[in-house]
Amino acid sequence: VCDKAVNQQLPQRLVAALLTFARHHDCEFDILPFADADVAAADRLRDQLRADHLHVVEAAAPRIHELQARVAQLDTLIAVPLHASVFGIACGVPSIALAYDKKIPRLYQSFDLNEFCLDVNNATAAEIEQRLTLAFQQRQQLSQQISAAANEAQAAIRCAVINLLYANPTTSANKQAFEYPQLQPCMMRVHDSEAVA
Repeated sequence: VCDKAVNQQLPQRLVAALLTFARHHDCEFDILPFADADVAAADRLRDQLRADHLHVVEAAAPRIHELQARVAQLDTLIAVPLHASVFGIACGVPSIALAYDKKIPRLYQSFDLNEFCLDVNNATAAEIEQRLTLAFQQRQQLSQQISAAANEAQAAIRCAVINLLYANPTTSANKQAFEYPQLQPCMMRVHDSEAVA
């Protein structure tokens, strides 16, 4: 939940989507504020869902470790702020983005999840519910896809950092970094590129 990005109609569309989803699935909902400024919006949404007799988990404080633990337990995630999508992807949780920023569609494209990224201002309740149902039905496959892509991205970042360290291995910290066997493939790429140059 992200208060600054939520327009007047989004809570109603989101509640309608969740009500439809809940009619077909035995489920509970966890409303997670990702910043202190989002707590009020999360509370309003939680109250609205409870008024419609949906089971909603007790509130979480917007603290990184608690949020990470709660996200990791989800089957699917509907994310508004970018960092909610990042948490979902990092935890291997299939996520549906309600994007208000151009960075969010780029994130989903990089994980080949374009169909799970909707525009926050234009997504209808039916579209949100349809993507939620699809993500829920394909959650195991999507989780494996996300985890594999996230692992590849982490490896690429790790190699880039090691390559930067290798470019100037003068400090003892940099020299110690090369003693780890898991970094050898990165170092081999550096050596190969030097040989070509």
